[in-house]
Amino acid sequence: MNTDLSPQVDLSLRKHVERAVRPVLTGRSKKLRMREELFGHLTTIYLEELEQRADEQAALRAAVDRFGESAALTAELNASLAWIERFDHWDDVINQKWHARFGSIDDSWQRFCLRWAVGLGLFNAFIGVLLLLVVWIQYGHSGDASGFSGLWKLLLLLTVTEAPAVLALRGVLVALRRQNGWTRWLVALAQALAWTFLEALAAIMFWWSMAGTFPTNHELVGITESFLILLPPFLLFGGWACSVAERSQDKQSPWISLEIDE
Repeated sequence: MNTDLSPQVDLSLRKHVERAVRPVLTGRSKKLRMREELFGHLTTIYLEELEQRADEQAALRAAVDRFGESAALTAELNASLAWIERFDHWDDVINQKWHARFGSIDDSWQRFCLRWAVGLGLFNAFIGVLLLLVVWIQYGHSGDASGFSGLWKLLLLLTVTEAPAVLALRGVLVALRRQNGWTRWLVALAQALAWTFLEALAAIMFWWSMAGTFPTNHELVGITESFLILLPPFLLFGGWACSVAERSQDKQSPWISLEIDE
C-alpha cells in the first residue's frame, strides 16, 4: 500500500498516527500493532479522498479530518486497554531506565561488565543488610554470629558470578547478531561454554574459601557438571530471546525516531 504514497504524504500520515499512539500507556508490542493498524486505516482513507481530489495536500487534510484528532484518538486507545496492557507501559519505562543506567549492548565489554558489577554489588549489598537484620534478630541475643561472615561471602559470590553471567548473555547475543547461518549457533555455544567454565571456577573458589580445603576431584567434577547442565541452555535461550527483542526494536525504530512536535 505504501507504494501508492509519495514520501511526503507517507511521512505526514505516519506522524499523525504517531502523535496518537506515542502517549498511549501500554507496551511497545501493543503500540506497534496500534501503529500498523491505524496507519493502514488512515492510508485507506487517504487513497479514497485522493480518488475524489487531484491535489495530494487536499486529500491529506480531508483524510486527517475524517480520521480524527490525535488527542481524541489517544484517549480512545487508552480507554480500550486492559489492565495488563497498562502494566506493560510501566514495564517498558523501567526497562528504558535500566538500559540507560547500565549501558547498551554495544558498549565496550569492560564498561558493560563494570557497570553491571557495580549495580549488582549495590543491590546485593542492600539485600545483605536486610538479611543481616534477620540474622541479628534471630541470633543476636544468643551471641551466635557465625552466619554473618558466611552471608557476606555468599553475597560476594553472587556479585562475582552475576556480572559475568550478564556479560555471557551479551557475548552470546553478539555472536548471534554478527554471524550468519548455522555457524552463529556454534560460535554462541562456544561463548556459552567458555563462560560456564568461568562461572564454575568462581563457584570452586567460593567452596575453597568457605570450607578451607580445596574440593576433591569428585567434587570438582560435580560442580562443573551442574554448571554445564544448567547454564549453557540458559545462556543460549537468553541470547535468542534478546535477539528476538532486538528485531522487535528494529520495527519500532522508524516510528520512535519520528519528530512529531513540529
